[in-house]
Amino acid sequence: MERGFTRRDALVALDFVADLVVATSAGMAALDGPAGVSTRRAAYREAFAEVPELADDTALTGRGRLDDRSAVFLDGLALRRT
Repeated sequence: MERGFTRRDALVALDFVADLVVATSAGMAALDGPAGVSTRRAAYREAFAEVPELADDTALTGRGRLDDRSAVFLDGLALRRT
């Protein structure tokens, strides 16, 4: 038995991952924009400090949890394999 994704699911997956990468890149670049007397990155860092899962700063640096977010999507997509 052959297993894989339907053509539609494969195209949606590619589209989703591309959108996620572009949105993450734009979001990370925007973090250094002004937010009052500070930057958005500093404001988020202060807000995230109270949430242990976010306090490690990975959401605000580098790839901005891109790997975690894409893994959740790909795990769900794997359930749709034919």
